[in-house]
Amino acid sequence: MLSPMFSFPGGLTFVAEIDGQIVANGRWPESSPSNKIVGLYGAGTLNAYRGRGLQTAMLQRRMQAAAEAGCEYAVIITQGGTTSQRNAERLGFRVAYSKATLVKQPPVPS
Repeated sequence: MLSPMFSFPGGLTFVAEIDGQIVANGRWPESSPSNKIVGLYGAGTLNAYRGRGLQTAMLQRRMQAAAEAGCEYAVIITQGGTTSQRNAERLGFRVAYSKATLVKQPPVPS
């Protein structure tokens, strides 16, 4: 699902490595320094490396890069009640709105 995001033009990719292996990544797929806004999404951490602060470090590094590029605001999109939401809130982000995602299973053929 995230793969296409890494081919968007104009973005930056950030990675975290442990022992030469990429274990976490984050994308800065778009920014609008003229509007002073950066969107921070498209991040992931390998299951075996979760709970080590990598996502928080990646968020901090991407926010630093955005500030250096002249951005004053950042937005993050996460699913509610997730570790991603908690990590973002610990860094000062606040929920602006929530969105319901509805899923319906297709009918089972008889």
